[in-house]
Amino acid sequence: MSVTVQDVANYVLENVGPMTSVKLQKLCFYAQVWTLVATGQVLFPEPIKGWVHGPVIPALRYRMRGGVSANLTAQQIAVLGPVLKKYGGLTARQLSNLTHREQPWIDSRRGLAPTEAGNREITPSAIREFYSRQQF
Repeated sequence: MSVTVQDVANYVLENVGPMTSVKLQKLCFYAQVWTLVATGQVLFPEPIKGWVHGPVIPALRYRMRGGVSANLTAQQIAVLGPVLKKYGGLTARQLSNLTHREQPWIDSRRGLAPTEAGNREITPSAIREFYSRQQF
């Protein structure tokens, strides 16, 4: 059974509790990051875009609530636990600031003014390349 970003978002909400959409976006982004680094595979297929306030998964932006995380495997949950432990206590602003210092988002915004809308994808390969070199 394939996992969607909505499944991941539901897991995050079930385990962290209510939060802003910005925080949920960033936690789902880092779930994708850690999964790509740990397994070499994407956690969810929906594209991530480099928007003004950091990485955004447009499919999640328009469907914030509903459902349960039953589609996640034990291996996927094993990766998500540390993500939530490391980032779950941060505010939406702290998470946005963190992503703004990381190369995949910076590259997605290249040539755009700070407040200019952008829609470039932050690709799985860009995520894997940058974050594989980071200490988690």
